Amino acid sequence: MESEAFLNLYRTLEELLAEKYRNAGKQTGNPVMRFIGAPESAPFRDGLNACREVRNLLSHHPEWNGEPLVMPSDALGAELSRVIAYLQKPPLAREYATLTRDILIAHQEDLVLPLMRRMEQRGYSHVPVAENGRMIGVFSVGTAFRYLLHGGQVNEKTPVSAFRELLPVERHTGEGYLFLPFDATCWEVRECFERRGKRNQRLAAVFLTEHGDPHERLLGMLTPWDVLGE
Repeated sequence: MESEAFLNLYRTLEELLAEKYRNAGKQTGNPVMRFIGAPESAPFRDGLNACREVRNLLSHHPEWNGEPLVMPSDALGAELSRVIAYLQKPPLAREYATLTRDILIAHQEDLVLPLMRRMEQRGYSHVPVAENGRMIGVFSVGTAFRYLLHGGQVNEKTPVSAFRELLPVERHTGEGYLFLPFDATCWEVRECFERRGKRNQRLAAVFLTEHGDPHERLLGMLTPWDVLGE
C-alpha cells in the first residue's frame, strides 16, 4: 500500500475520533489513544496499535539512507478502513436491545406476587409497566421495598395498580431510567450508562421509543450489560 494513501486513511481516522469525543464533551490530546483505551475498540485494538506505530514511523522517520524505512501492508490499510467504516456508521443500540416482543411487561391488573416470582426466575430487577402499549412506569425491587417500608401490604390478590404512585420513572429514587429514540447508537447509550445521574442515581435501563418520547409506544429496552460489555 502506498504510504501517502495509508497516512490519508489515518488522518480520516483521527478526524472521526476527534469529532466523536468532541460531541461527547470529552477533551483528549490524542483521540486515537483514547479510542484504543476504550472498551468498544476491543475488536480493533491490536490492528490499531500496529497502524499507530507504522504511522509514527512514516511521519517522523520515513526514510533511512534514502530508502523507505517501512511500507504499510495492504492488511493494515484494510484494518484502518474497517475502523473508519465502523466510526462512520456506528452500530445502533437497537441491535443489542431486547425488543418489545421479548420484554417482560407488567400491567396494572397483573398480580404482584406472580410477577415478582417471574422476575426472580428471569433474574430481572425491574420491568416496565405499560397501558395500551405505552409505558406508565417501572415496577422494580426498589418499588416493592419502598411500598413495604411505608406500610403497604402484599398478598396473593394484590395487583400492580396498588403501587400506582410509585411506578412513574421520576418517583424512583435509587435508580434512573431514560428514554432514547429507536435510532440511537450504541455510543450514545453507552455514554448515558457511563455518566452518573443526578444525585449519583444509577441508570438502570434505557427504553427505546420512536423519537425518545416517553409517551410513545415502547419498542425496546437496554440495560448496562447490553452495551458496556461490547
